[in-house]
Amino acid sequence: MLGYQKVTARWEPTEDQEAAIRAAHAAGQSQNAIAKELGVKQPALSRWSKRMGLAWSGVPVGARAQHERIKAERRELASRLLADVMNLRERLWSTDDPADSRALADIANAIERLIRSHSILGELAPSGADADEAKSAILKLQDDMAAVIAAEEREQHAERVTRT
Repeated sequence: MLGYQKVTARWEPTEDQEAAIRAAHAAGQSQNAIAKELGVKQPALSRWSKRMGLAWSGVPVGARAQHERIKAERRELASRLLADVMNLRERLWSTDDPADSRALADIANAIERLIRSHSILGELAPSGADADEAKSAILKLQDDMAAVIAAEEREQHAERVTRT
């Protein structure tokens, strides 16, 4: 019989299954998890859910967990940025090994990357104590770097003037 497909009966849940589906949906379970529990195929559960007005646009529990994980990762990133800034600042003002022009260029590039990273972090996440502290330290480092570069330029200018 070409052109004909076997028609199967549409799955309809019993009252107990319907109550279980609604309870699991309210608890934030996914369609796949509920379908496995009931022993039905996920597309059948999806069609029934649409007819009954159950929206599966997102799992609230999973979305909250992911949101919290992302916030924690951003806090960790802000802390790491702050640690990098403190390390660079210590290196910049170290009296044991004064920075040469190559080191100053490397530090300036690192500061630029840190500022860019912090700007992106600020756009993605609301400010918090770690993010504000990182921002403050980065801006302070930027000011310190500008002062060091200006001092080196003055020193180089003075050397040129004394040679002539």
